[in-house]
Amino acid sequence: MQLVYSFCALGLLLSPISQADCSSASKQAALNFMNSYTQYFKEDQPDPDKWVATSEALTPGFKAAYKQLIEHAKKADPELGLGFDPIIDGQDSPDKFTEVTSCKEKSGIMLVKGSWEGANEGMEVAIKPIKIKTQWLIDGAGIVNIPEKEQAAR
Repeated sequence: MQLVYSFCALGLLLSPISQADCSSASKQAALNFMNSYTQYFKEDQPDPDKWVATSEALTPGFKAAYKQLIEHAKKADPELGLGFDPIIDGQDSPDKFTEVTSCKEKSGIMLVKGSWEGANEGMEVAIKPIKIKTQWLIDGAGIVNIPEKEQAAR
């Protein structure tokens, strides 16, 4: 767990001065990001590391924390790595994220709910959109740059 705290702290240090809130624009940015991320995994050979590195929707702090988390996990277990997707905070990705179920005004961290087609239950993922100048970017998702106490329950 100390590893997760270290990556959260690194991401916070690398994050630019920004504004986080629970506005409809920030909620839409969160849903758009999660849906574009899950859509990407419908491709035949997805490469999440490359996707994160090239995404314009992510802050530099997010990218650095993600990269460090993945590198450390691969060092610890070269074959398995983390064993789950740190952005989804799980192994399976919902078909679609449809709503923000909660948002903490002070931190701007929200829970977005995703579900699978035909399933009664879904899952939630913690995500933190921030506004830099005029653009909403994602500064945390899943376990990347999200403090453990604010991550979605598993």
